[in-house]
Amino acid sequence: QKENASLKNIVDKIERGSDKSSVLALWDELERVKATYEKRISTIEEEKREMEIRNERLQRTERDLSKDNYNLEATANDLKTYVSILETKLKDGDDKYSVTSQNSRLADSLTKKNQELEKQVADLNNKISQFERNSVDDRTQIRQLQDKLSDTKDKGAADLLSFTKEKESLNAQISNLKEDQDNALGVYIEEKTVLDMKYNKLEESYRELEKKVNYLQEELRDEQDHSSKQKEEITRLDTDRITEAASFHEQREKLESTIVFLEDKVARKEKEVKDNEKEHSLEMERLKTSCDSILSVHIKDKEAAERENNNLRDEVRDMERTISSMNTSLENDRTRINHLQELLKSEQDAREEDAFAFENEKQSLEASTTIHVALLKEEHEDALQQLKEENRDLLDDVERMKSSFTAQVEEISRLNCKNEELKDELGRTKTSFEAQMKEINMQRRQKKDLISQVEKLMMSYDA
Repeated sequence: QKENASLKNIVDKIERGSDKSSVLALWDELERVKATYEKRISTIEEEKREMEIRNERLQRTERDLSKDNYNLEATANDLKTYVSILETKLKDGDDKYSVTSQNSRLADSLTKKNQELEKQVADLNNKISQFERNSVDDRTQIRQLQDKLSDTKDKGAADLLSFTKEKESLNAQISNLKEDQDNALGVYIEEKTVLDMKYNKLEESYRELEKKVNYLQEELRDEQDHSSKQKEEITRLDTDRITEAASFHEQREKLESTIVFLEDKVARKEKEVKDNEKEHSLEMERLKTSCDSILSVHIKDKEAAERENNNLRDEVRDMERTISSMNTSLENDRTRINHLQELLKSEQDAREEDAFAFENEKQSLEASTTIHVALLKEEHEDALQQLKEENRDLLDDVERMKSSFTAQVEEISRLNCKNEELKDELGRTKTSFEAQMKEINMQRRQKKDLISQVEKLMMSYDA
């Protein structure tokens, strides 16, 4: 309003026939208004670059979280409840893509500012037309000023179009990331189903072995009153049982080593989660610093505009210097446009490199998963074949064992006690593993809450 009032006063003086100094003052006034608009456009460009940087950081954070999720899912083979938690997270995943709404709000803001600039340019054109009717000698300079203002308007429209294209590209990348995450979830569910089937088969084989042992105990109770003619056979059976116990001990050691390996892997993942939490806190501090710097820039711009309004009537410039500064400003605009094009090109190259790296990592993970599943399948087949052989041996032993004595019963009782101890130890190990997985899930929820807080901070700054 102050700028419009100042321009109106100068135009009134010229219409009343003031001297040449008033004409120069009008030109100087128009030049200052033009400089103010250029400064505002530059501020809008800086805000747009800041928003692009924040969008890129959010996308990298989402990629890191996706990698962490995939790795944690690969180690949680024994927890079926984790699938429902991941599905819930995917259903709530729309919060991750609130960047689209922020881009939309920024585009609307740029559109409104561009409309205001067009309105101000129209007012300036009207005033220039009035001045042109009263000053025939200065029409050439007025046309140059009109061309300059038209270039500024075209630049604002071009920036808006470029930002719209960039927003569409970001939306497409977000859609691709979400599709990749859905595909990874499908692969994980298939692998977990296969592993669950293998685990159930192993449990079923173990139950069959227990039934056979119980049946053997009943046979031994029925045959306790037989004679000791089969002592040599019993001695051989004792030797076989010792061999069987040694084999069972080896299987137990393998199981214990597998559990230790899984616990180490979970500990490493917990450390990675803590490191990611530290990185997120640093990211929040950087976002807060960026918000404070942008607010300080806005405050400084406001103070500078007030100082320019106060000194607007007191400054007088030469017409040739004004024309020269306008030409210099045009060259600066061209340089700035070229610089922006180079930045956009470098940014696109960086995004292509990130996409290529992500694809390579995805292929590597798929290959490692395939190898791991093949190894598990081979181990399961070997264990199953060994169980079949042991079952055949047990059936032969049952046919041969028609008589025995009390010591045989005591040996089997001792083996049963060992089996119970192994079951208790396996239950304790499984309980500990479930507690660790619950802690990991709690840390994942805390990480999700941290991302939500960052998004709320960005939305409050935009508001």
